Amino acid sequence: MIRKIIYLIIVMCLLACQQSPENLVTSLEKDSSIKKLAKGQVPVDFVISESGYTAEVIAANLTAPEGTAMHGNGVLFVLQSTKANILKITPSGNATEIAQIPFEEPPAPALIDLLIDPPRGMFVTLLRHGKIFNISFSGTVNEFASNLSYPLFMAIDHEKNIYVSELYGYSITRFDHPGNSTNIVELDSDTRPRGIAFDEQERLFVLSRNGEIRRFDINSAPSFPMPLSSGILIAAITTADQVQDMTFGFDGDLFVVGINDVYRVKLNGEFTTFATGLQGPYNVINTNIKGDLLVSDYAQNEEGAGRVIKINRGKKK
Repeated sequence: MIRKIIYLIIVMCLLACQQSPENLVTSLEKDSSIKKLAKGQVPVDFVISESGYTAEVIAANLTAPEGTAMHGNGVLFVLQSTKANILKITPSGNATEIAQIPFEEPPAPALIDLLIDPPRGMFVTLLRHGKIFNISFSGTVNEFASNLSYPLFMAIDHEKNIYVSELYGYSITRFDHPGNSTNIVELDSDTRPRGIAFDEQERLFVLSRNGEIRRFDINSAPSFPMPLSSGILIAAITTADQVQDMTFGFDGDLFVVGINDVYRVKLNGEFTTFATGLQGPYNVINTNIKGDLLVSDYAQNEEGAGRVIKINRGKKK
């Protein structure tokens, strides 16, 4: 009897070790190579230049991650751009592929941005195919818009209209609930749009490929589309780093992600390098409901080296 009890204790200990959160590996039906971090790890190669902030890797071993969003009680959704799929990662680290976006080659797929509107689910942009898809939280995929000219990043207003930047359309397009489109802002080849974001006053901020950020007061516009000249120049990020995406974050400042760095931009035009150490080049930045920044690190040069980094304000534990 004593030997049986000892044997049972040993078996239970072995099982507990195998299920340690730090070593949790989830076997995905279509992608069994992905290891999820059930417990955040400090990225030693990612440095925040300002005190009072901490960073942790909340998902790793990803392939070309771009758009990210959090929903519910800390559930993370991540796009794997070149795989054209969406991963759902629970706070405990369990990962599942909930949707595969349909496409035909050529061209190769490139999923860029992910936006969540809880009643309708998720929206994603498929860049080279010129499409936006609407995906339910259960994984049902429906085409929402097509024939766009390289749709990149999205934003949503208080009325739940969706806005998308079209890289080679040189414009910002608005979609209402049924999917009807309106050309809201027209730019040009020098100021072709990348990241877009709304402030609390529903003013639209547009990041251009040349690093310029403009504000468009679309609620007071006499007509659409608004020309480039109607935008108020807020800032110009003059660095060698190529800017990609933008979001509002800490203290109401704008945060812009480039190939290697994250920039903090104040609305008076001042900008500083907030963090550095990304592998790039196609990184995306977002804000969760708690105000933390979510930064995807694409890591193009190494398969499965992509990650998602969360930046929050607070003392390091």
